Amino acid sequence: MSFGEKLLAFDTQLENYVLDMRLDFNFDELTRIGELFNKLVKTRKHIIFPLLYLLIKLALILPVPTLIVHRTLSVMSIL
Repeated sequence: MSFGEKLLAFDTQLENYVLDMRLDFNFDELTRIGELFNKLVKTRKHIIFPLLYLLIKLALILPVPTLIVHRTLSVMSIL
């Protein structure tokens, strides 16, 4: 699947996700992205929306490596 095809698939998944979430009361009380991630898995919607699930997973994982690089650069500047 090419990048363009994935982008179109993501656009379609996102539209369907928004419609689905508006109708599903299980997602009404969520306040954090981690809660959304867990609820997607519990309701097995991560299978229906795999590209959106991947985006949320990256949003949760990305800050950790960024913080590690920042700390490493700070230590190097001290040395």
